[in-house]
Amino acid sequence: MSFGDPAADVGVTRVILTLAPFEAPRLLRPIAQQARRLIAWRYTRAYRKRHPLSADAIRYYESLRCFEAMSHLSRLRLAERGGSPVASTGYAWSDPATVRRLTSHFANVTGVALGVVE
Repeated sequence: MSFGDPAADVGVTRVILTLAPFEAPRLLRPIAQQARRLIAWRYTRAYRKRHPLSADAIRYYESLRCFEAMSHLSRLRLAERGGSPVASTGYAWSDPATVRRLTSHFANVTGVALGVVE
């Protein structure tokens, strides 16, 4: 039995599938990114076929996950400035390409540009 919103599971899974950091040779990155989007699309389509969900609710949770990642990264960077031994470099979502994907996706869905503490 589950108590969470299924749209949250789908939204967060879509972020992981399409925006999470990944390693690929430079020439294969566009193909890998396209494959990731295709997998996310097929996953979402299959899930919604069995359990109808609002596309708006899914986008809300995608945006929330992006915002949470960027907020966490900003807190880590602010802590570094204050002399904390916690380092943002150990945070998987902190690499520049991932930050660009997260902030871009958030802006595309919400219309709001996120700033991240540098």
